[in-house]
Amino acid sequence: MPLGIAPFSPIIIRCLLQSRTGIITATAFLLFCICSNNAVSQTYRYHYVAGFETGPSLVGLGKQHAGTRLRSTLGFTGGIFVQYNTGQHLSFKSSLSFERKGATTKAQGIDGQGNPVSEVKTRFNFNYLTIPLLVKASFGKRVTWFANAGPYTGFLMNQVNVVSIDGLPTTHTDNSSQYKPLDLGISAGAGISVPARRLFDVSFEIRYNKGFINISKSGSVTTRAVHFLFGLAYKL
Repeated sequence: MPLGIAPFSPIIIRCLLQSRTGIITATAFLLFCICSNNAVSQTYRYHYVAGFETGPSLVGLGKQHAGTRLRSTLGFTGGIFVQYNTGQHLSFKSSLSFERKGATTKAQGIDGQGNPVSEVKTRFNFNYLTIPLLVKASFGKRVTWFANAGPYTGFLMNQVNVVSIDGLPTTHTDNSSQYKPLDLGISAGAGISVPARRLFDVSFEIRYNKGFINISKSGSVTTRAVHFLFGLAYKL
């Protein structure tokens, strides 16, 4: 199996098959492996590419909760990727990335007599390890424009609420047990890649990740994120 994913495949596939979206993701994973193996016959100088991507994110949550107004906030992502080029224009790409997702709220605190006091700020941090399976199309010779899309699976590391009140210490509360271990969705992005040296490329991409399943065990919560990715790729 390509891309060194074999040791993790049984665990990942078993988790993915827990939902309808997971079955779709698992199917895409199998197609990814089959196409990678069948494409060896293509004549292209650099079949394999590896590197890393990182950058800031604009993240938010879709949540149904009376009286709660969630605001988008800044997050970040970073990780390593591998890519298989079937030719000059078509590639298959996967990565293992850390993602900080979440949202913020602001509320006016009140004392025991109902008088307004300091503002209460809450940040909902969701930390994920994310694995997308992307099909990538590239256009151009030296400077290339590209677009990619495919399913992703996010594995929840933890969920922490950070509460700040003026004049009081900031509190951190781990609420991981209230959320499901998987986030499944679609990832799509576009960008530009420029050669830096003979075997290196630098890239910039805007990628949108949209979660399609409810990640809460008691309510209704979905994730979304816009990533601004800066990457460095090495042609193997």
